[in-house]
Amino acid sequence: ANAVQAVPAGDGLFRLSGRKWFCSNCTADYWLVTARPEGAAEGGRGVALFVVPRLGEDGAPNGYSIDRLKDKLGTRALPTAEIAFDGAEGWMLGPPEAGLKNMVAIVLVTSRVFNVLGAAGVTRGASRIASAYCGFREAFGSRIGQMPLVADCDQRIRRQSDLALAGAFETIHLWLQHAPHGRSLADIASRVHVSIAKAVATRVAQAVAYEAMMLPAGHGIEERFSALPRLVRDAAIFETWEGPYTLMLMQALADLVRFRVRGREEELLTHVWPTREIPGALSSALREVLADPESEKNVLRFRQFAHDYYSAYQAA
Repeated sequence: ANAVQAVPAGDGLFRLSGRKWFCSNCTADYWLVTARPEGAAEGGRGVALFVVPRLGEDGAPNGYSIDRLKDKLGTRALPTAEIAFDGAEGWMLGPPEAGLKNMVAIVLVTSRVFNVLGAAGVTRGASRIASAYCGFREAFGSRIGQMPLVADCDQRIRRQSDLALAGAFETIHLWLQHAPHGRSLADIASRVHVSIAKAVATRVAQAVAYEAMMLPAGHGIEERFSALPRLVRDAAIFETWEGPYTLMLMQALADLVRFRVRGREEELLTHVWPTREIPGALSSALREVLADPESEKNVLRFRQFAHDYYSAYQAA
């Protein structure tokens, strides 16, 4: 349903016209834009990928206008806009029939890995602020960090921060080892892992940031007191960027089915696991899901598997 059309303009150049409902980071120097070349087939195979400079050689806007900025919950320093293209010059990247494939495998997957790291940044920032507050705030004759419920909350937030950081760096290491278009079992395992990591890490980061914001009570929701409210909002954006929670889990399950992983569950996990010992319960749970992946019971079971899997992965 892509609304942007691309017309050849000679020397490999195209002119793009049409509207985009979402353009993230619209002040970037270059944009990656999907559009349908003139005469291309309908459907996904007719959508190509283009690189479009924001400004022309004369410094003027390159054939576009910003209709409206999105009033987003978070990450407002990276403006997201509705943009109308009117003859914007751009160059095609890759074969025309591989536009969506390249967008997903290279652009979106890269951004999803970034979201996993961003979620770790949110939990780490929230943990530092909450721990600092618990260390100096006094009430009822003692520092609040010495009170059992507060101390337990602070320790759990610190633990989640450590887990998120470990999981993020291991995910980056794994991602760098495998080609985004690869079809080996190791490549498939890496792709599925990124989808699960993105879904679970960003969802957990929101809960951690919110809990940290509640520790300072009234100070926690005061925008001028700390960055905690901003971290809560940004954590929600990390989940929505490049595919929200449910979409990422469904994509992970669909990839497992499409590449016929059934019967190779344990081998799949060995390609991604950071240690030699893989929890046996994970292989069994995945095997049960893939025995009937279209049943409602097993789709919901896969959601639980994803959380158990990534929690165990971070701990490992």
